Amino acid sequence: MWRTLVVVASLGLVGCSAHQGVDVERSTDPFTTQVPADFAKSTADDIRDPFEPVNRGAWVINYDVFDPFVARPVSHAYADYVSEPVRDGFQNVVLNLEEPASFVNHLITGDFVGAGTNLVRFGVNSTVGVLGFFDVAEKMTLSRRAKDFSQVLGQMGVGDGPYLMVPLYGPATLRELSGDVVDGLYFPYDAMSFAMRAGKSAMNGLYQRTELIERESIVDNSLDPYGLTKDLYLQYQDAKIGKESADESDEGLADFMDEIDG
Repeated sequence: MWRTLVVVASLGLVGCSAHQGVDVERSTDPFTTQVPADFAKSTADDIRDPFEPVNRGAWVINYDVFDPFVARPVSHAYADYVSEPVRDGFQNVVLNLEEPASFVNHLITGDFVGAGTNLVRFGVNSTVGVLGFFDVAEKMTLSRRAKDFSQVLGQMGVGDGPYLMVPLYGPATLRELSGDVVDGLYFPYDAMSFAMRAGKSAMNGLYQRTELIERESIVDNSLDPYGLTKDLYLQYQDAKIGKESADESDEGLADFMDEIDG
């Protein structure tokens, strides 16, 4: 619930600033009704993105402020000074916490093999694997089978809902955010404090941002970084629920969006 409140409040604040920007530009020339170029993309341009002016305002916060001054230098330092096996171990701990939610989601969809895999993985890695730092289950040929509630909803026919660019969080959809809320109801999240959840999210975000270092140029060199990120992200969400992407020629799409999505 706390994440939902933060999202709503952040979007409201960014939306107010975006509308103020339009009024200022219009007031400079009382004889024209033309909307400034930055806001020329109306909400009708992309039905997937009805809040595009607001989302582009949030994109400025994420891409022009937070990433170059916080996320990018921290992730580069993390990659430079922390060895890859240690980084992978910390991420294994984070992903191990998601196994119980995946177990429930596999049960909901009738995938008992997947649910069993999640259950065994969580038990083995939480004990022998030292809270999941070592992926012992993988060496037992029990590969990770993640499944979030957003995927469950998608496979039931629920659409993505509006695309959202959340300040300090990144791209999302209403379905994904709703799924996160449901997944957060299960053990061990129900026993974790706000600080522990925030720490888990921060570690996951740091790892994913570090994995994106080699792909920074893809977004940086794009004519429209916001549009590129949106298209790739929504294609990836379709792929997660088994829908065919409009363009499957990019072999690195799945890996790239896996890292953005977290």
